[in-house]
Amino acid sequence: MRQQLLRPLGLASTIIPRRDAHSVGRLPPALMTRAVQGYAGDGKPIGRPGNVQGYYRWPGTEQMFSSARELATFLTWQLDTSTHDPVVAQAVALTRRPVAQIRPKVMQAHAWELHPAGAETVVGKNGGLNNASSFVGMIPTLRLGVVILSNQGDVNAWDIGYPILHRLAEGAGSEGKRDE
Repeated sequence: MRQQLLRPLGLASTIIPRRDAHSVGRLPPALMTRAVQGYAGDGKPIGRPGNVQGYYRWPGTEQMFSSARELATFLTWQLDTSTHDPVVAQAVALTRRPVAQIRPKVMQAHAWELHPAGAETVVGKNGGLNNASSFVGMIPTLRLGVVILSNQGDVNAWDIGYPILHRLAEGAGSEGKRDE
């Protein structure tokens, strides 16, 4: 992942830390100084800044750390595939191909959830544990996207990001497609 995705995109602060024998991940010292404290719903700190957690012990299912700037870079890259190598553009399309219905009108793709929103489809993914939550969502046909990061675990970032995208789409619909 580091060689084929993160480095080519210039995402030096995005990492899935390796776990030690006790299933504890370790952030490199340079990133640890930038890690934020995570909190529970009652406002009490959970762990230390950079606290690495995970529910599963399968490679690739660990907690990912990134910055808001790098998630915005990733989102921009997802929204503009015109400059990509054709193989990369095909891979991006594959991540959005629906593979299973998870709820009425909601499809699970290879990497994203697909939610119809009127004439458009919101492509998004939320994440989080008990000390942080996140949402990356987009409407590719309108080239709209949003990144939500919270250092509080009981926040459903999808519930914040999805309405923002919906409102942006309403505005874009009245103005036509935008390149912003």
